[in-house]
Amino acid sequence: MVKKIWIDVTNSPHVLFFRPIIKNLEKRGFKVIVTARDFAQTYDLLDQYNIKYYKFGKYAGNNLFKKILFLITRSIRLLFFSIKHKFHLSLSHNSIDICIVSWISRIPIIDIFDYEYAQFHHINFRCATKIVCPKYINSKDLYKFGVNDKKIIKYDGLKEQMYLSDYNFDNKILKKLNIDSKKIIVVFRPPAEKSLYHKGIKNNIYLDLINYLSNKKNVVVVYLGRDVDQINLIKSNKYNNFIIPVKAIDAPSLIKQSDLVISAGGTMNREACALGTPVYTILALKIGGVDKYLLKKGYLKKLKTVKNIMLVKKNKAKKLKSTNISKFVDLLFNSLKRSKK
Repeated sequence: MVKKIWIDVTNSPHVLFFRPIIKNLEKRGFKVIVTARDFAQTYDLLDQYNIKYYKFGKYAGNNLFKKILFLITRSIRLLFFSIKHKFHLSLSHNSIDICIVSWISRIPIIDIFDYEYAQFHHINFRCATKIVCPKYINSKDLYKFGVNDKKIIKYDGLKEQMYLSDYNFDNKILKKLNIDSKKIIVVFRPPAEKSLYHKGIKNNIYLDLINYLSNKKNVVVVYLGRDVDQINLIKSNKYNNFIIPVKAIDAPSLIKQSDLVISAGGTMNREACALGTPVYTILALKIGGVDKYLLKKGYLKKLKTVKNIMLVKKNKAKKLKSTNISKFVDLLFNSLKRSKK
């Protein structure tokens, strides 16, 4: 009997991360079944990469009551789904729903993450069979979530180094977006203002950056807003040098051909580090172990004021080395073998 592996995708960056993992697992003879939540460009990217998936629920926004309600209803639906399919293993990248359902259904679940200060780890880590993270994260910061060293598995490198190692880049991405390559191309990713972990945190430099960049005639800004409010903010002001893609775009290809990335997220920053594009972080959250490493090594820079921005055409920049996805999959399976001993 072919063993079934369940992957739940709840955010856009997870599509790129799991794409080569799914491919590797299928080569090994496993049947991979994907469920997904309607959030940001998740569905569009899954379609773009021809990944078959089942639709389950949508993003609840920043209302705590709705978040709890959506978590319960989606988890119940996924529970019946898991009973029907009889999975042998579940893989998650910070999906609370699949961690809860796998724990209830007694399916071994591996939860992968790269930021150690998210409060939902209190749920995920307690439900998970194993938790997997980059070696730059200090284990002491994880103990408060109810785990010990036996549960923690660490890997060398970052997830972005893995999934970009065999990536098929689109060299015509600038032409498709009607961008003049002679201008300074900036990719701008605003903060996830509606997420629970950003609640109550002000990111004042975000609005300063919009005003500053909108006055630079030699600059083209590709604005990757996270929600309708952020996009409408740009549209209502009619900034001539801002481009807002109408559908999901090939972000790694765009980052590779851009001159600068400014982001309040994690994934896009690390993609820039892996591809050799200068990048500023404007993340207002507590700095995690991965970003501390990247800042220390000079791959990433912290932007505190718009006065410190260097707007120039990209020269050859230092970048992270690619890593092997097959070795990472081996690590996942070996971690489960060790847990059975």
